[in-house]
Amino acid sequence: MDIEEYMYDEKAIREAMEWKEKHGGEITVLKVGQVIWGIEKRMFVCRTHVTQGLKVIVTPHVQKLTKEASFQCSWCQARADFRLYHFVSFSKNELVKEK
Repeated sequence: MDIEEYMYDEKAIREAMEWKEKHGGEITVLKVGQVIWGIEKRMFVCRTHVTQGLKVIVTPHVQKLTKEASFQCSWCQARADFRLYHFVSFSKNELVKEK
């Protein structure tokens, strides 16, 4: 079967939206056509709130932002110094056949 014949259960998107509402972060649902193949959770933090951000994002990736970047800290709205993010990609075993 071709991967285009599959679509991930919407439960993952609902969980990501709940995370966004609870923690004030951002999410991106990554699709190819109608097939959802991943969800990225992210938030931007200043130096003061790095520890809090690391507690909220499971196994995060940390990216130092350039001085030209203009993002605000998810907690205090100060200029963000880092982008914390977690990417969930779905294997073919986790996908369910679209009805």
